[in-house]
Amino acid sequence: MTYAYARPLADERPQRRLPSGRRCTRDAVVQLIIDAGNALGLTAPLRDTLLRLISATDYDDWSDPDGDPVCMIHQQDVAHDRGRDSRTIRGHERALERLRLIERRTGNDGRRGGSTRAGERLGISFQPLIEALPQLDALRRAHKQANAVYRALRLECSCARRRFRLALDDLRARDPQHPALQSAQAAYDAWPRRYAVFRSVEELKDHLDEVEVHTDELWKIVSLCGKISAAPDAEAPPILHSTTDPLIEDCSGSSAKNTTARWRAGDIHLAADPDGSAEGLEQDDGSGGAERNPSDVDWLTPPLIGQIAHEDFLTWLQIEARGGRWSRAVIIAAAGRRVPELGIGQHAWAQACKDLTPYRAALTVLAIDANRLHPVTPIRNPGGTLIELLRRNRRHAFNLAGMLIGLRDRARQREAAS
Repeated sequence: MTYAYARPLADERPQRRLPSGRRCTRDAVVQLIIDAGNALGLTAPLRDTLLRLISATDYDDWSDPDGDPVCMIHQQDVAHDRGRDSRTIRGHERALERLRLIERRTGNDGRRGGSTRAGERLGISFQPLIEALPQLDALRRAHKQANAVYRALRLECSCARRRFRLALDDLRARDPQHPALQSAQAAYDAWPRRYAVFRSVEELKDHLDEVEVHTDELWKIVSLCGKISAAPDAEAPPILHSTTDPLIEDCSGSSAKNTTARWRAGDIHLAADPDGSAEGLEQDDGSGGAERNPSDVDWLTPPLIGQIAHEDFLTWLQIEARGGRWSRAVIIAAAGRRVPELGIGQHAWAQACKDLTPYRAALTVLAIDANRLHPVTPIRNPGGTLIELLRRNRRHAFNLAGMLIGLRDRARQREAAS
């Protein structure tokens, strides 16, 4: 945009200001461009040029509500500084102007520097960028949220693929000549080895749905095949050799055998009422869990966790929560801290996260930790217990809800006795 020196008076073209009540710093704007550059449609060269232009502005102009950050550096200087030619930089400036991130103000002779009679400074103005800061900040938050969802879905896909592979290995061990083996192996081999090929959340969700459909079908086939006989692991604790132990036996309302290991990325808090009101299942007998919630552990509230968890686990919960509520992320982090203290290997913990999902793996560690104080059959080897529970999970015989309900009932008995 070329400005003549005979401009209208200032009252005819008032100088724009920062958005009402909005203050910013140049460093914050630079970070915003770095974080939201892709969402804005900025290529790497465009972003590099924009950041160079911003760095040439006066620092205080960004935080001054009446300030007008303007870059007065010439195109030739920018081109030399960035190792490009002037024509390329000119094209970058035009592209940034089309994106409503800058406004070019020059005199009739193309001069940058000085000001017009209306009081506007000549050069590259960032008023359009400043006025769009609230929208750009919202775009950055949305972009970060989308990235978080993508990462969570990627973890779900890894878990689903692992379950499919376990079903495939189980079927091959039961019936090496089964006709479904070839098609199942072909489906597994056809899946991309890296998730980078899925460029959006929607594509990754479609892939996850595909994997889960194949997994469910394969497990149905496995369930129809003959069982493999195996003696109990001699290294497993006695508590796991009994199929009638009250901590692991089935309960009428548990959906542990039918519930998928999948959890959705947006489901980051415990579903039940954190206040532990009369409406919550702490008042229940455990028979309504599957009807009240789609997951067999959604009845587990933060107050109830405080009653059943070992005191060392509670300490890590308080540290990770930092005064906030015990979200699923906090519980997972606390379990990760507790794992080495219990003598559980990192490989076993990682395998549990893949097989059970991170949240259910964390609850499993919580249950193992608490059952070290079991009055009849205390767990002596937490690492061996976790490995055995993972084996049971592969056979669809691991009842996590039953273990947690047993802990809940014992906590109530202790409370009643006191």
